[in-house]
Amino acid sequence: MTAHLLPSWLAPLVVGARDEDINRLVEEYAEYLKLYEVYRADPSDAPNAYAWLNSHPVFWTRATGRTLPGAPGWKPEMAGSWRTDFLMEKNPPDIVREHDGGVVVWFEDVHVHVQDEYLSSSGDRHNWVSARNAYLDRIPDIRLATWKPTYEEALVEVARLVDTYYDFEGNDRDAASPEFGHYPEALQALVAASHAQDAEIAAWYEKRRAITTFTGVDFQPFAPTAEMLRIEDIAHSLSLQCRANGHVTRFFSVAQHSINAAHEAAAHNYSAKVKLACLLHDASGAYLTDLPRPIMKRLGEYQEAERVLQTLIYEHYLGSDLVRDFRKVSFDEDGQVEDVDDAMLAAEFAALMHPGTIVDESFDPLLSEPDLRTRPPEEVEAEFLALFHSLAADNVTLDPDNQT
Repeated sequence: MTAHLLPSWLAPLVVGARDEDINRLVEEYAEYLKLYEVYRADPSDAPNAYAWLNSHPVFWTRATGRTLPGAPGWKPEMAGSWRTDFLMEKNPPDIVREHDGGVVVWFEDVHVHVQDEYLSSSGDRHNWVSARNAYLDRIPDIRLATWKPTYEEALVEVARLVDTYYDFEGNDRDAASPEFGHYPEALQALVAASHAQDAEIAAWYEKRRAITTFTGVDFQPFAPTAEMLRIEDIAHSLSLQCRANGHVTRFFSVAQHSINAAHEAAAHNYSAKVKLACLLHDASGAYLTDLPRPIMKRLGEYQEAERVLQTLIYEHYLGSDLVRDFRKVSFDEDGQVEDVDDAMLAAEFAALMHPGTIVDESFDPLLSEPDLRTRPPEEVEAEFLALFHSLAADNVTLDPDNQT
């Protein structure tokens, strides 16, 4: 038996598990599928609904926190430890007496497993379940709340709702819209209010993913758009960030380095586009921070985020990304920017770093005289902005609307 006979969401989570654990999960999933067929043949049968719900993968969770990747004592073979039965016992109904003396059965909080990253709210506290903790906990899904005269009817209704909002593997059916018709009027209002709160939580969740910039933009570092970019944010941030992670003999900002690079490009008579690119070549650092190269080269996800963001910055402010020719046999804008950056780094490190710092001396001498003074950040910020607007005006590839 193999993992492809498991729910699609579970298969990648049991990689490395022992064969006997995977075989057990495969067998239990196969039994569940049989119960599903029985249930679908007669959805009105309460015992069938109970048996099906009691084995449904939407309720499957990790058996213990020890199985979490990264937890102390965790081993890959422990990935196969999951709870897959007696699940309806975790979702007991409430017996409620109405004003007229009648009794109803209410499944108020039917708890389903946490899929992927999730944010829940309890009062004024926000609780995170990270992707690493996925499927460890259960959360209430108010869409499954049910209010019926008898336990059997309530059970059948819960099963119908689970089948409405989740597919047979336990994945949320995103296209399914909330139903309100099966609730009494008071509960309809509660459910509607809950969905409104969910929207607020989702908005808060998205904001939590963002960084708020100097000008007040909620910037998504891993999902950036051109509309989020502000040259004022770039100039301000880079003027306050120190080169070499602060390991210089005195403060020298990334913005100063960028200004020097633009002047060096001008000394080489490079194109307006390349001069502007030299000014902006570290602009992604305004949002992702300017990491030292030895660190950055070990962070693959950071490098990809930096590449995506820097390309977006070039396309927005230069009109297009840089032309690259790694063979150096034709026009190579990217190579020109890289050479200027490397040569300027060598000159700055020789002047500003500890005397024992290894500096690459293989670069050609600078054609310009870099300004290596310690200057007030606000002064550097103003010069960066002025130089940007001057170079942007000279860059014929730039849309005038993108000079912000």
